[in-house]
Amino acid sequence: MYALRLRPRSRRAAPPPPPPPLAVGEYLVETPRFRAATGLDPQRALSRVVVFVADLLADAVVFEILARIHKPWDVIDTVIGVVGAYASADLVSGLYNWLRLNFSPNAAIFGEEDEMRETSFSRMVAPHCAAVAPMFALMLASPPGEIRGDAFVCYFLTFLSLLPAFREWSGGEKRPPRIVRLLQEAGIVIRRSSTASFHRLEYCIVCGLWDSLLTRIKLFSKLERWIYLHSGGRIRPRVWDIVPEARERACGPNDILLRQSEG
Repeated sequence: MYALRLRPRSRRAAPPPPPPPLAVGEYLVETPRFRAATGLDPQRALSRVVVFVADLLADAVVFEILARIHKPWDVIDTVIGVVGAYASADLVSGLYNWLRLNFSPNAAIFGEEDEMRETSFSRMVAPHCAAVAPMFALMLASPPGEIRGDAFVCYFLTFLSLLPAFREWSGGEKRPPRIVRLLQEAGIVIRRSSTASFHRLEYCIVCGLWDSLLTRIKLFSKLERWIYLHSGGRIRPRVWDIVPEARERACGPNDILLRQSEG
């Protein structure tokens, strides 16, 4: 007689337990249980929708401007508006970055963890896109104005919506996209630097066009001194505690201003 050999049954991994049932209304908020049950991320989906709508409105404005170009002077006016928006956005980015880094309680200083660097492009720019999207819709609903002014407003709003991305591209840990790297090599977009611009007292993050002028006239140092004096010493720029040169520019040699206010 032949012995009957039975193959041992292979042990299969037990399937993961099903997610616990969700309470009423919990599908509307972003929770780990929601992501486990549906595999969706509502916040990411919403940010993508916001960016898509803002981009659609901006493209409509651009096409409307291009449709009005009939003469060589129209091309020159459009270029002047775009260049003016580019330079103006760089100046505004300096003021924005200076205020955010020195006086915003939620802004991370270089060397600290920044939650924005852990998010995708759409989540970075979604709040700014949500702010400028109504402006694009208003431009589409309004009668067309001068082509130079419309080009300026359109591209100025576009650059403003990309300010968080410019900040990430100029000093973030992630490598920028290839097209951004090409623009950085061409000098059109501010280049990445191993030294944080905060420590160089340079705040413009679009192209850095205004940094040398603002440093020469000590605009930010004067604003820091004015804010410190008019707040009675209660509001102190964070750069003073990190970069001694910034405190010396604003307070004078040997911190005369700080000693007088404390005295």
